[in-house]
Amino acid sequence: MKHVIAVLSLVTLTGCSTLIDGITGKYHNYDAVEYNLAVDLVVRSRGIEPRCSDAVVAKKEVQELGQRVDYFLAYTEGRPYNKRTNELAKKIKDMVTDTEKRDAMSSFFCRERAKNIVKAAEILRGSSGEKRE
Repeated sequence: MKHVIAVLSLVTLTGCSTLIDGITGKYHNYDAVEYNLAVDLVVRSRGIEPRCSDAVVAKKEVQELGQRVDYFLAYTEGRPYNKRTNELAKKIKDMVTDTEKRDAMSSFFCRERAKNIVKAAEILRGSSGEKRE
């Protein structure tokens, strides 16, 4: 009888351990702070296009987005499971930097660039959120 109880206890403990590993392992690489920053980038990037009729205001929005991307990059650097999102943020930063360097920006260019930045930010957010699956 003692052997039966010992075997059942071992099986129960092993099952609980596997269950806990399955739950915690599923979210092991998920970073809530990173995801929050990614959502912030999406929201801020969506604010550029409505302001494209005024190039000065749009450029200011792009500069503010650039600061948020810098913050995101500083957070994700050196964190091994954030490497992919860090690379995506660098691509957004390249678009932002290119936009900031322009002396003149047409409304059409502004709208198209804003759409590209929004799309990239949404991909970044999706990549960050996929770590939960």
